[in-house]
Amino acid sequence: AVPFGVFAEYVQNLDAKTLPVGPSAGKKLVTAYAVGASIGKGKKAKEWRLKLIYQDLDADSVLGLLTDSDFGGGGTDSKGYVLRGKYMLTDSTNLALAYFRTERKDSNGVENGDPLTSNPFDVNTLQLDVQFKTK
Repeated sequence: AVPFGVFAEYVQNLDAKTLPVGPSAGKKLVTAYAVGASIGKGKKAKEWRLKLIYQDLDADSVLGLLTDSDFGGGGTDSKGYVLRGKYMLTDSTNLALAYFRTERKDSNGVENGDPLTSNPFDVNTLQLDVQFKTK
């Protein structure tokens, strides 16, 4: 049987303050979540693994320095999908492909398209890595 798994993560910043001014005045942008599924193992030669993730990070949900720098151009205030695939060429070498389809959420939490109150842009990234593991 092929291994299959699902997961979910939720974070809420309990210490963030309500924004006093600007388009997000009176709001707290403090939550982040990710849901996903994976299939396959990808541990030994000729094994593979696929993983699909949907992620949504509010602007003040987590410390931006600790986020995945490839997701949404790094930092917070973005949402989107990540599709990852891995194929083990040998027991210690794999080929990994990742596609990030993300969009920046506006600073006011709404995609309104107004350049004065928002910062929307899409970041689509395709990565191909060859990874070597030593024992």
